[in-house]
Amino acid sequence: MDYLDGAAIYNTLANDSDVTTLTTAIYKARLIPETETSLDTINCYPTSIDGGVEYFQRVWSVDCRSDNEYTSQEIASRAFESLNRIQFSYSGKMYFTVCSILGTIPPLDNTDVYNTPITVIVRRR
Repeated sequence: MDYLDGAAIYNTLANDSDVTTLTTAIYKARLIPETETSLDTINCYPTSIDGGVEYFQRVWSVDCRSDNEYTSQEIASRAFESLNRIQFSYSGKMYFTVCSILGTIPPLDNTDVYNTPITVIVRRR
């Protein structure tokens, strides 16, 4: 099975100064560590592998979080610009991405933050 561990997504975000001026708390994980004190964070994780297509495709979620709705959307906008339509090589194979910004999810309660998710579709040529 073709496996893609998200290093290219993480590294692209972590090395983009437009993104890191808003947050340096970027995680390649489904959950933000409980020890994280920043409210402005990004976490990315795989959501699915599509077996119904004749080429490799994996979908990732990139969650852009902040206690302020505008900041959450700004982080998402910068992450989108960083990740949309990039090409990268992983284990000798070429991949490319296509992104979509989804609607902002409001906080569940006073312990939660705004989340503007991005869907990143990674395909192999």
